[in-house]
Amino acid sequence: MAKKKQKPKEHHRLPDGTSTTSERRYVDTWRKLGKHVCEIMGWRHAYAFDPDLAIDTGRGNANLDVDVALKLVELDKARR
Repeated sequence: MAKKKQKPKEHHRLPDGTSTTSERRYVDTWRKLGKHVCEIMGWRHAYAFDPDLAIDTGRGNANLDVDVALKLVELDKARR
């Protein structure tokens, strides 16, 4: 009996440039980044991600480059 071919696992890009095959880790990591950035900036929420964050600012929508988002989080952590 022939073996079933297993579909290769899909790799998902994380904000730091690494990748994962875990869809749960992918979604959780991007959501965590979006939530942190929105808390820093006083925005409502991030509603889409990869390769950028799409943000509801409360006055409209904005796209934020992932490198800028990561830098905001880094600076916020440094000042605490």
